Amino acid sequence: LQVAFSNEAEQEYLISKIELEEWQRREKIRLSQLAKKKWLSDGDNNSKFYHAVVSQRRRKSKLNQLKLTDDTILSTPQQMHAEAVKYLQIVLTSEESKIVLDLSHIIESAVSQEGGRMLCTLPTEEE
Repeated sequence: LQVAFSNEAEQEYLISKIELEEWQRREKIRLSQLAKKKWLSDGDNNSKFYHAVVSQRRRKSKLNQLKLTDDTILSTPQQMHAEAVKYLQIVLTSEESKIVLDLSHIIESAVSQEGGRMLCTLPTEEE
């Protein structure tokens, strides 16, 4: 399909691509370190800045409302808590939650069968 395909050119391309990804990773780390350094200097010296950032993070992570499947909107923490407890009681006590699925086909085996048998044997006195 490719007229002027060359294994050497392909290898050079792959090596260059790997090197570029490594330099991009290093640049990302460098920028992260610079941002952290700025945060440590500006954040500690400027408590207004620090509190604004913390306040913004709290607002982002806080649940203000909970919309149920019947379009009911719960807006108080007490309502949301009660509904969460009710939901989890139903889910965790249902028969479906007691069914254990066999997921072994999607989990990679880190230890061979022989290695697993060796791990299950009792240690000898020398060990």
